[in-house]
Amino acid sequence: MTKNTEHHNPRSPEARKRRKRRIRNRRILLGVVLLLLLVLVIFLVLKLSSCHKVPGQTASHNSSEITTIEISTDHQLTSEDFVNGGFSATDLSFEDSIAKDDQGNYVPGTYTIDVMDADGNKHKVSVVVLAKQSAESSEPSVSQKHQVSIENGTTVVDGILISNKKHPLPADFNPGNDPLAEQKVQELIAAMQSHGLDVQNTTSGFRDYTYQEQLYNGYVEQYGVEEADKISARPGYSEHQTGLTHDLINTAGELITSEPEAAWIRENCADYGFIVRYPQDKEDVTGYSYEPWHLRYVGEEAAREIMSKGITLEEYLDVEGGDYA
Repeated sequence: MTKNTEHHNPRSPEARKRRKRRIRNRRILLGVVLLLLLVLVIFLVLKLSSCHKVPGQTASHNSSEITTIEISTDHQLTSEDFVNGGFSATDLSFEDSIAKDDQGNYVPGTYTIDVMDADGNKHKVSVVVLAKQSAESSEPSVSQKHQVSIENGTTVVDGILISNKKHPLPADFNPGNDPLAEQKVQELIAAMQSHGLDVQNTTSGFRDYTYQEQLYNGYVEQYGVEEADKISARPGYSEHQTGLTHDLINTAGELITSEPEAAWIRENCADYGFIVRYPQDKEDVTGYSYEPWHLRYVGEEAAREIMSKGITLEEYLDVEGGDYA
């Protein structure tokens, strides 16, 4: 009885020893936890530090972005270009994967290539090939009888945004589908459907610069530059980037080429403010073959004059067209 009472007495020497062991064990456990947290914090700091290394430093082997390099079409890429772009050494290797034309000049556009520095670090580098401007003038060629303005890098003539192979759009021009043009194309489609014509409600409308770049580069890889330029616009030169263009599609999911639909479009699109942007026998002016499905919104007044006269938007605005510079 006395032994049992002593065992449960909180003031007994044995009980005090147990309490001390528990306190000591808790302190040890707390110390281990704090040490692990300290190690984790140090690891995260080192990780973040390595991710924010500038190009040319050798402590990190992760891919890193550097300032975009801009070159002209007739320039040949060298390691010196990357030094100017942010690298600290010329001992670099890279694969020149930029598309070239038949004369060996670069094709305008934006490309991403891999660059390896002397320490084996790989970097993703964005290279922008700029179209070569005419030596006579850096401004677009437009007749002086029209009101011309350059707005955020775009050319606007008599209030109409122009986009063709001579007048590009900035890479960051990203307006999305124009609400009025989208409303009017749906009214046009409804009218076509009421006449029993084969057209679906969905159109191919706005495309941003990046999407057009992927689309065009895919055609270049498949067909080569010359053929790609006949069927696709280079990035920055597509009318779809204006947000004012819609391609009409039939119920089979194909671009409209059948004559009953094409004839109706030619005769009635102006009533909705649209023109057939690339008409027949105007390839030298527009830079593109006939596309009966490709509609561009310009407003009813301009559209009626253009379609009634059988002219192009270039001819209506006295704007230079044709092929790339």
